[in-house]
Amino acid sequence: MKKFTLLTLFLLSIQAVFCQNPWLLKDVYPGATGSGIQEIVKTSGYTFFTAEDDDADANRGLYRTDGTPTGTLKLNMVYTGYNSNKADKLTALGNKVIFAGDNFSPGYGEIWASDGTQAGTIALERFQPAVSSRGPVFELAAMNGYVYYGVVNTNNKTQIRRTDGTAAGTSLVYEFSS
Repeated sequence: MKKFTLLTLFLLSIQAVFCQNPWLLKDVYPGATGSGIQEIVKTSGYTFFTAEDDDADANRGLYRTDGTPTGTLKLNMVYTGYNSNKADKLTALGNKVIFAGDNFSPGYGEIWASDGTQAGTIALERFQPAVSSRGPVFELAAMNGYVYYGVVNTNNKTQIRRTDGTAAGTSLVYEFSS
């Protein structure tokens, strides 16, 4: 019993020496209201998160960090033909994050991928159903090198789609008849 107590005290003292207290890495929305981080996802490249910031819109932007203040930055979701201001449903896929953009207003739903660089933050698909109470894109899940997701497409049919994080690797898996 004495050996167990000494071993426990030794392990606790080692933990106290090597553990660090958390510190503020970067305040993306300085002020009293805070940034309201909603989602955090770790990939093999970066850690991605969504946060409200000082932009005019009230939506959560996409950020990535490498664990340093200078390596923590906002990724603008601007791509040819697309301009989103909200990231939602972050899902890790290797060194990328796959996510839904502008999922409710003005009725568009988009699938995006990011490798943590501005040039590597790209839109893959856009959906605009005539009627949808929950947004066109719902439930993303990574499995076997793909992210699978459900959408309500332009003819209001529910589909299961998948992507490997590239436009060429994004396709329909199944469309439900009604």
